[in-house]
Amino acid sequence: MTQGLSDPEISRVVNRYLGLSSGYLGSPDRFSCRTYADFYTDYCDLDVSLAGHEGMTREVFISVLASLSPRDQAKVLCGVIERFPQANLAHQPPGKQCTPTYFGSLNNSTRSSSSRASCLRLRARW
Repeated sequence: MTQGLSDPEISRVVNRYLGLSSGYLGSPDRFSCRTYADFYTDYCDLDVSLAGHEGMTREVFISVLASLSPRDQAKVLCGVIERFPQANLAHQPPGKQCTPTYFGSLNNSTRSSSSRASCLRLRARW
């Protein structure tokens, strides 16, 4: 059986790629309560219940991501890349960035056939 993301890998996704903006998850285009609740359906093709996950958006995201199967974790990573394109990395401090290689060699900021193929490769990893 394939192993999913480790706690340090989840932390890197949250702290180095998504970032925080005024206490909200996602920088600079942060999640609101509504956009976060819609994220899993709109960007990941997943039906995730946020009931039972307590805390701020950051803590809920970590809890949800850790609870998912490796295949669904890959869907969330693809959703993160689509929702927060590579262009947002320019807003992260130097040395605190995940590289495109970390996310399956994705380097397109829009959902193109190339990024879909890369997401399929990422999902196939698990």
